[in-house]
Amino acid sequence: SGKLLHDKLHQLLHLLSFTKQQIEKITSKVKTGLKETLNIRKKQLAIKEEQYKSVDAKLTRAEEKFMDDAINKDIYKKWERKYMTERSRLEEEISYLKGDMDDTADEELALLSQLLDMETLFSHATINQQHSILNEVFKQGLTFREQAFRTPSINPAFNHKTLIMREEGLLFVEQPLDISDGLPFSGE
Repeated sequence: SGKLLHDKLHQLLHLLSFTKQQIEKITSKVKTGLKETLNIRKKQLAIKEEQYKSVDAKLTRAEEKFMDDAINKDIYKKWERKYMTERSRLEEEISYLKGDMDDTADEELALLSQLLDMETLFSHATINQQHSILNEVFKQGLTFREQAFRTPSINPAFNHKTLIMREEGLLFVEQPLDISDGLPFSGE
């Protein structure tokens, strides 16, 4: 019945919840990665700022050549457009690189605590978000047969829970059978 299916799904989601230790480990790894990313961003910012200075200097030289009648108006306009476009693009990239990544990361890290209760997270999610959650955990699909869920594979982050789910009769990870396993291709 539908009630049995929903009850089993809630039990399954409860078991899919992460532990505090797992969340702490994930948070630690994310923070380490964030530090590395910030260092890379600082280097990229320095490069973009140098490129901006170079383009600005070229624009100034083009203006000087135009003012000294070394180039005509058409040539000046052509180079001005090119340098202004390049400068605008660099300004946008510099603005992005200067953006505060710490605030964004802190907001996203705060969301990790919601993984402690997958059942509640799932119940508050939209239907599309629920599908996304299920698709991330059970990449090859999830079926319900013989009063239990079945899937060909589960996201490796949840491998440690598969034995518990199996023992409770909630989930069976069924590897697809390879018909050729153990059968000789030729001979008797």
